Amino acid sequence: MMDEERDLITFEDDNGKEWTLEVVDYLYYEGKEYVILTDYDEDEEAGQPSGYVMEVVPVEGEEDEEEFIPIDDDLAIKVFEVYQTNEMFDENDEYDDEEE
Repeated sequence: MMDEERDLITFEDDNGKEWTLEVVDYLYYEGKEYVILTDYDEDEEAGQPSGYVMEVVPVEGEEDEEEFIPIDDDLAIKVFEVYQTNEMFDENDEYDDEEE
């Protein structure tokens, strides 16, 4: 089990069913904030998790409150590609730092 604290969010559908997702990262794309989420399972060996991309929208009148709004599949793919590119550069930067 991981020692670091996880950023978990519980969603509820129209039928009252709850499910928990883990925040992987936040990023900006074309002036809007998005969040990358994955299925949360306490069993780390549960298999391949599903990924989700949602827009982060502040709730008017509520300080520090935000909603996660589903986006269309084409936009989600673009945002996830940006996330993957950023992660690739971050990993290369860490590797470059170790060589110095």
